[in-house]
Amino acid sequence: MTVFTWTNIAKIFSGAECLPPLFANGSAITVGNFDGVHIGHAVLFDMVRAASSVRSLVPGAVTFSQSFGAFKADSAYGGDITTLNQRLELFEKNGMSFAVVIDFSAEFGKIDGSDFLSMLRTCCCMNYIAEGVDFRCGHRGAYGSSNIAQFAQENGIVAEFAAPVLCNGERVSSSLIRALIQRGDFFAAGNMLGRDYALDCAHVPWAQCGSMLSCSREHIVQVLPPEGEYAVALVTPETRMRARLYVEPHHLRLEVSSEKTRRVRTIAFITN
Repeated sequence: MTVFTWTNIAKIFSGAECLPPLFANGSAITVGNFDGVHIGHAVLFDMVRAASSVRSLVPGAVTFSQSFGAFKADSAYGGDITTLNQRLELFEKNGMSFAVVIDFSAEFGKIDGSDFLSMLRTCCCMNYIAEGVDFRCGHRGAYGSSNIAQFAQENGIVAEFAAPVLCNGERVSSSLIRALIQRGDFFAAGNMLGRDYALDCAHVPWAQCGSMLSCSREHIVQVLPPEGEYAVALVTPETRMRARLYVEPHHLRLEVSSEKTRRVRTIAFITN
């Protein structure tokens, strides 16, 4: 999968960089925060893939380097559900051929919704866009689905909108999934994610003492469950094994079966 930054897009728009050959036949796109990449997002990816197949377009997703919640002064925000690397991997698994990653800033936040879509149309040759009915973009989120539909009609773009996805009678959302994880309800969270919730530990420094690994909580950018003991699946470069994770006030501790376990890639909270 090819990854572009918003800086790349801005340079293409200004003429400082050439239009990538990838977009020669046009693209189908979905834009979103995609924190969690849950079963509701999967519907959008399905729509993008289907449109790409019918129209011979290249499928892609536009996202942000970090969840919007991280930029809000809200003590209730407990962390991201996925890291950027996890999201990119999930995009690829869902058939996306490219991703545009935006580093959100005050300057970016001032872009009007129509200007934002115009840049995607020009720089990615966007011919199709799929969004949720409640999706909003642009300055202060002023650009909603009706605006996007009008922009699409005026610019020869096909726009389709997906209804909210329900799971056990509840509307699937990243905020709800985050709350479930914070309560330690990994079964319900996993149903909405479509997979076990997992911590990306590829860049977390672990200290080892015998069969116990430990790290400071400050190195974990993702949301954590309440303090306690959890059964987890530990993925290393060599293997996958069961382990016990202890979530403590200031540290995470991993009790592993081998003293040779030093590099941890992923910790998945298993539900069976």
